[in-house]
Amino acid sequence: MNTRQKAKGKRQKAKGKRQKAKGKRQKAKGKRQKAKGKKQKAKGKRQKAKGKRQKAKGKRPKAKGKRPKAKGKRQKAKGQRQKAKGKRPKAKGKRQKAKGQRQKAKGKKQKR
Repeated sequence: MNTRQKAKGKRQKAKGKRQKAKGKRQKAKGKRQKAKGKKQKAKGKRQKAKGKRQKAKGKRPKAKGKRPKAKGKRQKAKGQRQKAKGKRPKAKGKRQKAKGQRQKAKGKKQKR
């Protein structure tokens, strides 16, 4: 067996290894794609089910508190609460001022 034949054998062996590796890669890719497809199918099913649930939810009779009119009333009440909350610090200031004036008067009285 001469050198040229040996070299050819080596090349063929290397080619075989490459092809085998390529086959393995392709097989793995196929498996991944299959898994991805399954995952997508499952996701689609989930989304479809969610849509059905939401549709059914919309058709169900609403509770009194969830009706538009009730919502408006709630919002109005919330606004009034916030308004009152804003007035609170003002009232505190007024109380403090009155307290100061009382103490001032008390001091004056003691001086006399």
